[in-house]
Amino acid sequence: MGFGAFITCGADNHPLPADIAECLLEVRVEQTIGEATHYGVRVRDDLSEGSPMASKAAELAAGAMLGISVENGDGMVCLVRGPITDTKLKSTVGGPGSTFEVHGSDRCIELDRKSVTGTWSGKASDAAQMIIGSLGATPDVQTTQRSYDSRSGTLNQSGTALEFIRQIARENGMHFWLSYKVKRDPLDLTGTNLKIEEVANFKTSPPRSDSALGALASALPVMLAPADGVVLRPQVGDDCGHNVSSFEINADQERLTKATVAAIDLSSIKVQSNEARSKVSPMASGGTPLEKQQSDEHSMQPRAAGDPEDVQRRAEAALAEQAFNVSAHGSTTFYMLRGLLLPHEIVSVDRLGPESSVPFRVRKVTHVITPTDHYMDFELQTNAKGSSK
Repeated sequence: MGFGAFITCGADNHPLPADIAECLLEVRVEQTIGEATHYGVRVRDDLSEGSPMASKAAELAAGAMLGISVENGDGMVCLVRGPITDTKLKSTVGGPGSTFEVHGSDRCIELDRKSVTGTWSGKASDAAQMIIGSLGATPDVQTTQRSYDSRSGTLNQSGTALEFIRQIARENGMHFWLSYKVKRDPLDLTGTNLKIEEVANFKTSPPRSDSALGALASALPVMLAPADGVVLRPQVGDDCGHNVSSFEINADQERLTKATVAAIDLSSIKVQSNEARSKVSPMASGGTPLEKQQSDEHSMQPRAAGDPEDVQRRAEAALAEQAFNVSAHGSTTFYMLRGLLLPHEIVSVDRLGPESSVPFRVRKVTHVITPTDHYMDFELQTNAKGSSK
């Protein structure tokens, strides 16, 4: 695997043919929270018996399934697996210099092809389970609180399955995304075939207690960076050097921290007003959340449909995301970091002083893999500054 990325093809995840793998020029994977993962593969399109080789390969045709994995420690990590959605051929006279590109996304795209109007009963997490079942992925679903029925109100869908599952995830303070479990095929003596299990996640990020615990969940902290997790060091220290090539932190103070929501209580047919705030604890232990960073209160009175319980929950979920007001951008390589960065992971930042040396959630990573390196541009978020004391 000298190139640095291992490309698999088809439903059985067999390796890309060697004659095409030898022509790999660049692999690009863009991973972002709240979006499908997109990829691009560019190869040298040499002539074979007078015809372009890569652009005629069935493995690189539109609709074909590709997987992109990389080695990480003793195991393999799949960055993305999904269909090719478009192709691009650049031809030069005589053949040399010609390239062929394919672009695609993860299998979330399969949930975004048909618009449906309908209603759901039960919990939002039950609807998520059924949608995930149609995709054929292993579900990792966190239970939601509200149960819908025809008497108290149904859960309504008007759009594609992907739009709907992201909507109900967002309204319950969760996210929907695909991740992967990778094993080498024990029946393959060459060690080149991979078993890739797709996992469809419908849960909080960063991880928090199950939302079915209700009010108790709001009192429990988010998961902090694991002790053996990635530590980003923008500056050189006495014990070891830096492991990022650039790093920038920004804090946006002009964000909402409170909402006054009003909705009709169907049992009394009266308007009920409530105050909503983010219930998520700071990622930095003892840190300063957005509300305490502001000198003046930032609030609004949104117009929202639904009963008081729904409106309250949606407002709290939106404010929880708004609370991630501190962002960081930077660049590194797999070899500098000695590991990978992946969305939803919690990483630590060190050597930037007490306010900025706090846990962050990885929001976005762009991987660019060439024959010589594996570059990673990243974006991080956190919902609190560290204590300056």
